[in-house]
Amino acid sequence: MKKHIPNTLTCLNMLFGIMAILCLICLDTEIAKTYAFICVIIAAFFDFFDGLVARLLHVTSPVGKELDSLSDAISFGLLPGFVAYIIIFNSIAICEGVEIDCFQQHNNIKLALALVGFLIPLLSAVRLAKFNVDERQSSSFIGLPTPANALFWISIMHANYITQIHYSILIILVIVSGYMLNCNLPMFSFKIKSFAIKDILFQLLLIIGALVLVLIFGIEGLAYTVVLYIILSVIASFAKKKS
Repeated sequence: MKKHIPNTLTCLNMLFGIMAILCLICLDTEIAKTYAFICVIIAAFFDFFDGLVARLLHVTSPVGKELDSLSDAISFGLLPGFVAYIIIFNSIAICEGVEIDCFQQHNNIKLALALVGFLIPLLSAVRLAKFNVDERQSSSFIGLPTPANALFWISIMHANYITQIHYSILIILVIVSGYMLNCNLPMFSFKIKSFAIKDILFQLLLIIGALVLVLIFGIEGLAYTVVLYIILSVIASFAKKKS
């Protein structure tokens, strides 16, 4: 039975990703954002622990690895793409003076630009496929991990100003997001092998930074935490090359 435990956790990751999408489709906007955020956090929890549990129980398998990527493609690929679509759609509607909800049909052709948001699940799938065959990413990452990207989008959705940003800028943000997923930037992980300060310095800085940003900005502070993660990874990569 124990070999099924990690896969069950992985499936729970997928389930809560689906629930987050349903929250955004079916519920009132403000309630939906909160419920969807909670679902993503729970999905990320299961995503972190399924691999850990598999290693502890010595039941890692190729099937589990593929299932994990399929789950991530939904929870951390399709979901942020859906969020980006909603944000861009609302921004276009505001700029065009269109009073319409984003799931109704409308003859304003500019609203189709919101579909650019779905570049995120496409490029997330590419990133996950590359991760599965890239042996360099066993203890760290190359490119932004899909859970971090999903956390950015679901958190920035809580910023009051987000739909006031012109949709062209949001489209550029989607493109940058997709690039970060597949770029060659080394990014540190929380797979810690040593607790010496020099080995976990950047992880500690990220945790402290996250606490400060969340205290100041609330949920949207997690989006800024992802930006901080990218900055710290650039610094860490530069410091490693210099040493």
